[in-house]
Amino acid sequence: MSISCVSRSLYLPYHGRMSREIFKLPKYQAIASDILQKIADGTFPVGSKVPSMVELTAQYRVAPNTVGRAIDMLRELGVVESRLGIGTFVLTAEVEQEVSLATRVSQLEAQMAELIGLLTVLKNL
Repeated sequence: MSISCVSRSLYLPYHGRMSREIFKLPKYQAIASDILQKIADGTFPVGSKVPSMVELTAQYRVAPNTVGRAIDMLRELGVVESRLGIGTFVLTAEVEQEVSLATRVSQLEAQMAELIGLLTVLKNL
């Protein structure tokens, strides 16, 4: 399955910023999804260098750890590789179908946590 098929189900651009409204993804997952979309649409072609941690941190307006988790997620998926002192590079524009399943499980976990929180609030009323 190509990245674009996976990413389009996770990310929709909204006024130049990431939209987490649809699935309420954690920020690092939304960033990883956005980077996947950029790989799929050719913004970051295979073999190219992904912007640095400092650039991504400024672009997404998040803490460096959040960007680090997003890059780690992409690395675990085999989409990018990081070379110490050099940068992070795109390895492939293809992702296994398991990415979609793993992302859906994460989404369901986040939704369940939200529902549990709401139930707790309701019980205390």
